[in-house]
Amino acid sequence: MTFLRKRQISGITMVEVLIAAAIMSLATVAVYNLFFSGAKTAAVGMWRSKSNQDLRNGLRLIREDLASATYPSVVNDGGTEWPDRENHHCTIIPDRTDAGSDATLLSFYMCTPELNIGGVAKAGNKTHCQLSVEGNKLRYTREGTQNMNKILISDLEYVDISSEVSAENVEKNNITIEIGTIHPLYKVTKVVQKLVAKVEVEVE
Repeated sequence: MTFLRKRQISGITMVEVLIAAAIMSLATVAVYNLFFSGAKTAAVGMWRSKSNQDLRNGLRLIREDLASATYPSVVNDGGTEWPDRENHHCTIIPDRTDAGSDATLLSFYMCTPELNIGGVAKAGNKTHCQLSVEGNKLRYTREGTQNMNKILISDLEYVDISSEVSAENVEKNNITIEIGTIHPLYKVTKVVQKLVAKVEVEVE
């Protein structure tokens, strides 16, 4: 009787161990899934926040520079001359350009005038600004007196540029730039921002 009772107790204990192991396995899977979901949510949130900040900073920089777009000029005793306007227009590639290409989408100049007044001469300055797509990156450069070479966006999806010309003056324009980014892993996660900038040079 004693030997039989021990065997019965031993069998019940093994069943309990197996059940406990199964429960632990299920709990481990549930905890892992919960952790993975939380980690994904945190990663997406951090990426979205950084993308919004990068877009705000990049678009603000472009808008401020576009507001300073000018032609080369010479100021002398007789007034102001614009000797080379046709080669210093603002140029754009209109409509949508997707990531994966290599293209210059926006090009313009910021110039300070050459002075020649009362026998006193001072050279002018010129900075060439360009916005370009390079694969999935968006690069902004300045070449001249205010040099810059900066990657604005690293997870680019597309850039869409358009312009609206004033009916009264071809040198009064609004340029709209929309930039879309996409998460490198979770493709349904996207951030889009847009700017409208005033430009006082001809756009072509």
